[in-house]
Amino acid sequence: MPNLKFSILIFTIFFSVAQNEAAPTVLKNNYDIIVIGGTPAGVAASIAAARANKTVLIIEQSPCLGGVLSSGVLRLDDKYVESNSGVMEEFRKRVKAYHRTEMADDPLVKQHINRNPQLPWNVAEGRAWEPHTAARIYAEMTTEHKSVSKRFNEVAVDVIMEGRQITGVITRERDNQGNLGSQYSYAAKVIIDATYETDLAEFAKIPYRIGREARSEEEPHAGHIYTNYFRRVPKTLPATILPASTGEADHRSQAFTYRITAKDYGRPDHAYRLAGPPPGYNPAMYSWNANSKPIIPNEKFDLLGINWGGDLVGYGTRWVLADWKARVEIEKIYRYHDLACIIHQKRFSAT
Repeated sequence: MPNLKFSILIFTIFFSVAQNEAAPTVLKNNYDIIVIGGTPAGVAASIAAARANKTVLIIEQSPCLGGVLSSGVLRLDDKYVESNSGVMEEFRKRVKAYHRTEMADDPLVKQHINRNPQLPWNVAEGRAWEPHTAARIYAEMTTEHKSVSKRFNEVAVDVIMEGRQITGVITRERDNQGNLGSQYSYAAKVIIDATYETDLAEFAKIPYRIGREARSEEEPHAGHIYTNYFRRVPKTLPATILPASTGEADHRSQAFTYRITAKDYGRPDHAYRLAGPPPGYNPAMYSWNANSKPIIPNEKFDLLGINWGGDLVGYGTRWVLADWKARVEIEKIYRYHDLACIIHQKRFSAT
């Protein structure tokens, strides 16, 4: 195994606000539309509403827009570039323009300009990026619309109902330790939940279910199932359904993870290097592919793409069902688990 020395930039969602248990602060501004979550879907909804001459408020839990695309998921998982459309396609074209102008001298951009544009994750085509690039472009796209306002570092904790209609939302500030602070209230004609947890559905007592539906003729790969899609069982075709697969419905959801963006600084003494493993580190849970190369500009790559073990099963459904206070402890479990990816084989450093 080569003796590589790395430093890591971790793009996670952290916040900085005052810890304050003050009484609700009612903001009297009424909007046409409130979008909970500055995710790619939330940004797209906001821009579409602004183009329809509506006033919009985006309420986002992190300090920036973009959701997972600005906090670690640094590429489009589009098999065909033609599948992109709407605001997502506008985003891709802006990433492409940024790479070909301000990042034109980057070695990877130069290399990808000469590649087939149809190949996935082509940075010269805007299909992969640094997380801060996504945050910058989403900020630019929304700022161009004067009717779009933004509130950062806030999470939804309840809704305001009139009969069966949601007319407002109650939020609280949340800092980088998960502490909840000041409370606010907002009103609008339409409320859009563009978060990943869809908490507003529960607040409004809307029926929902979480988990995998059962296998059926229409969904042959649904339900409780094992395949060799990632691990590639010898002499077995990809996506083959393996023994012990029942196809039954269950409560399980996709595994969650922190997405870590890495860069080789070539220094074993870098200031970001971890002093030791996080609590509960078990090296048997991780494996590495040492031959991976940078896939985004500035010689960075996605750590999830070169290791096995970053995803953590067993807590996804718990996270979705938990309130924001309970999520503090679940968040620690994920953080420690993915920091252990870095310490594995003592080859990495981290912020």
